[in-house]
Amino acid sequence: MLDKDNLDESIEIIYNKYYRDVYKFLICFTGNQNDAEDLTQDVFIRLLISQSKFNKQSTLKTWVLSIAKHVAIDHHRKKRFYSVFKDSFFKQLVSNRKIPDEILQENERKKILQQAIQSLKPTYRSIVILRGINEFSIKETAAILECNETKVKVDYHRALKVLRNKLNLSIEEVFENANDNEIFEEIKHSPDLNPRTEFVNDTRNLLIKKANHIRKVSKIKKLSYYWSVVIATVAMIAWTSLFGGNQYIVKSYHNVMSAFPKNKEESLTASNINPSVFIYHTHNRESFMHLLKTKDPNEAQDKTKNITLVGAELSSKLNEKNINALHSDTDFEQKLRNRKLDYSKSYDISREEVQRALDKNKDLKLIIDIHRDTLPKEETTVKIDGKNYAKVVFYVSKANKTYFAQSLNLAKTLNDELEKMNPGISRGVVLKDSPNTYNQDIFPEVALIGVGGPENTLEEEYRTIEKIAEVIQKKINE
Repeated sequence: MLDKDNLDESIEIIYNKYYRDVYKFLICFTGNQNDAEDLTQDVFIRLLISQSKFNKQSTLKTWVLSIAKHVAIDHHRKKRFYSVFKDSFFKQLVSNRKIPDEILQENERKKILQQAIQSLKPTYRSIVILRGINEFSIKETAAILECNETKVKVDYHRALKVLRNKLNLSIEEVFENANDNEIFEEIKHSPDLNPRTEFVNDTRNLLIKKANHIRKVSKIKKLSYYWSVVIATVAMIAWTSLFGGNQYIVKSYHNVMSAFPKNKEESLTASNINPSVFIYHTHNRESFMHLLKTKDPNEAQDKTKNITLVGAELSSKLNEKNINALHSDTDFEQKLRNRKLDYSKSYDISREEVQRALDKNKDLKLIIDIHRDTLPKEETTVKIDGKNYAKVVFYVSKANKTYFAQSLNLAKTLNDELEKMNPGISRGVVLKDSPNTYNQDIFPEVALIGVGGPENTLEEEYRTIEKIAEVIQKKINE
């Protein structure tokens, strides 16, 4: 579940995936924004601390929500006065775009629904929120509430029956023809069920800090263990040496040293002989949905299966054409985490490697930073001769005051030649107003190229890379 060696990264991924579900459940359960925010933080902190208790018999999603349920119940027990929704919460749900009559009607419905849900017993309240508002499946709800699916079906049916009776007794015409699901529509799709952006970011940073602290404590414990082994071994060596046990000493030394974990080295720039092209990836974890078997483009990020595979393919194709290419698959995002820097500093980190490549390889003629775009497949794919190709886009920073003309000319040259050979394969040259220079101010010939999007396959990417290699070959040999 959580990678102990990369605890900060693991908790961030889990948090990004489930914080909306957790917050929605808690805001509905407490009816108070401050309580919901505090309890949401508590849920993920508990998850971080109790990570070893996850037995994988349930899904991660239902385990996270079961923690949320326990946190909510603990909170409920501590408060003598409790309600599922408060008046202030319902007032927030009113849209300013509605006409007065519509507002009055919605307020009336929400007030009635508020009172009806408040009057449900706690078991029914939880199941109504999970099934009716959070829209969890029967199986997921059963796992969260730690009961069987039959009980979920029966209790939900009974809860809705009680709720409908209360609503009809209150004012029948307000919910006259609404079915069970329609009763909750105005609430479950309300933007007020989403947490504040500031809160989301603050909680994410808090979790990362706590994860780093836990990791440091764990390292200290490990070091204590290793040093205990060292001391014991030294004592044994001292004893055995009195009896000429040199062979035993050597064996013990190797055993002790093998107990220490070896740090995984960064993938530093290699030193090919006189390379002409240097390829790297500032956002190296940009990946593809099919590689990760996900349907969510936002989840197309990975440490190993990512855009660096595309860069490696370009390097291979260029080397086949007798053009020495140097490829870096350095994990710049990990460097950001190690230095506790924001994602916006990615180009500052990759710039260091670009500068090293320039210092070590005086014959470089072209530097390429390859990215994967974020657009849907219909905008990042073109069919040429019956085969799908990933579309290409060239980015040029307006902030580059040093080599702007050269960068723009390079992008136009590569784009025009690529389009000439393969009409429709490029989305063109895009001038960016970003304050970031994209490292194009460090060298006259730096190209930032976007190849495809999250929905493209590696096969489509590689087809395009072969075309790009042909264009680069032509430019280098000019």
